[in-house]
Amino acid sequence: NRDGTPERICGNALRALGEVFRRCGSSLPQCVHFEGFDAWVQSDGEDATCHAPEEAFRISKRVGTGIAVDGGTPHLVHRVDNLHAPRVEEQGSIVSTGPLAENATFYALREDRIGVRTFERGVGETASCGTGAIAAHLASRLNGDYRQRDENILHFTSGENLRVCCEN
Repeated sequence: NRDGTPERICGNALRALGEVFRRCGSSLPQCVHFEGFDAWVQSDGEDATCHAPEEAFRISKRVGTGIAVDGGTPHLVHRVDNLHAPRVEEQGSIVSTGPLAENATFYALREDRIGVRTFERGVGETASCGTGAIAAHLASRLNGDYRQRDENILHFTSGENLRVCCEN
């Protein structure tokens, strides 16, 4: 990270590996070892899927300010109705650039997937963020927005999708 803190997980690496597997036509799950846990990535030919153990993430609800999800990359997650509302960009900028900067992730429920927007600390908005997708998935479960029993499809502003599963 720009602030010198280490990462425990790289969600974009998982997302990118899933895309490589999709392009190569591989559907076999591949293990990716991170500090203290293993994640699994595979592709069904359409979307990449990431399986990560939920215990690898610290999750806490902050009254009035969203849900904090930290797997080595801290995200403050909020559910919104409109990802493109001016309030989202304003709040994303404040949270990601303030003196206690953390990633600001916003999600909005759609019919068959969850839209995600992430503002990375010290960097600004990113078109796709793997840890942001995982954070949005976990926050949606905590908020009772969980659409399916074990997975959600997250859609980034880049147009990419990532199917996220977290097991207990």
